[in-house]
Amino acid sequence: MPDFIEKRRYPRIFFPVGQKIEADIVHEDSGQTVQVTLLDISEGGVGLRLKRREDIAIAEGDRLLLRAIHGQPYLRALSRISLEVRWVLDDAFLDYIALGGQFLDLAEKDRALLQDFTLLMLASGKEEMREEH
Repeated sequence: MPDFIEKRRYPRIFFPVGQKIEADIVHEDSGQTVQVTLLDISEGGVGLRLKRREDIAIAEGDRLLLRAIHGQPYLRALSRISLEVRWVLDDAFLDYIALGGQFLDLAEKDRALLQDFTLLMLASGKEEMREEH
């Protein structure tokens, strides 16, 4: 069996389960706004989790708009960023849906903010963000 090969261009920062970093996203086709939990973030995109609901359907290839991030002051400035859904983990036995979104046309100021945030976390040894007391 071949070894796993990381295909990502950018390092990711993972948010621990106990830390609530949330975001508001808008499904561009339906116009529906949904609150999600951020699992990870990088210059290339974001991992999200949302509570399963009957009225929400998100599929690979869908376009979403990241409207706002709550719970991480450094990332609060990120808003109005378009995403394309690249993968979806949606099993009927789970209470949550997980998905990965790739940033589309990321503004230079947002790219710089994400680069700074990633470097800051990696330099401090916090590849996985810890809740600050």
